[in-house]
Amino acid sequence: MVVLKALRTGNHGAVERIQGLVRQFTVEEQPVPMSWIFSTLSYGLKIRYTTTVGGSIHWDGDTIGYQNVKLSMGQFRAWVHDLAWECQSLLERTCLCLMKTF
Repeated sequence: MVVLKALRTGNHGAVERIQGLVRQFTVEEQPVPMSWIFSTLSYGLKIRYTTTVGGSIHWDGDTIGYQNVKLSMGQFRAWVHDLAWECQSLLERTCLCLMKTF
């Protein structure tokens, strides 16, 4: 709308400025700012998933540490065992509830 008004009034300097802004935000030959946003997002995700980061798991004898959590191997085994039991219980409850509906 601004471009049409500028063309009607003969103010071609405004048209050139607007076209310059369009070119500034144009990516892949399409005058759409969203294409620039998507291209930038894609580039950021590529960097995120292709760049390696140093490990954050630390061993100290029989103790494993991750961030601020430290567990002995016995505690870690108990945690995995409890997690597996909890998942099994959830699946049993879910499947039994589905079986009751038939």
